[in-house]
Amino acid sequence: MTKRKLAGMAALLLACLATTPAVAAWKKAESENFILYGQVGEDKLRAKIALLEDYNSFLRSLTGVQDPPSPNKLRLPGARPRRPQDGA
Repeated sequence: MTKRKLAGMAALLLACLATTPAVAAWKKAESENFILYGQVGEDKLRAKIALLEDYNSFLRSLTGVQDPPSPNKLRLPGARPRRPQDGA
């Protein structure tokens, strides 16, 4: 192996070791009908899951559904913090 290839491989190895992946803390909120995962604070997750439960109750009353909740909870990933808008 030439010195140039060896130096290139060493540089690549160092670059891979030096980079750290962006790690975001995912949190989980669970209710009677939903499991919500998100990268936001616990208070925001609780508010979002409460909104989902309110919406579920509204739809059940609107449609007259009397069935008990499903034993399989709906899993919803992706509650993320809002990004600032350009020019805002």
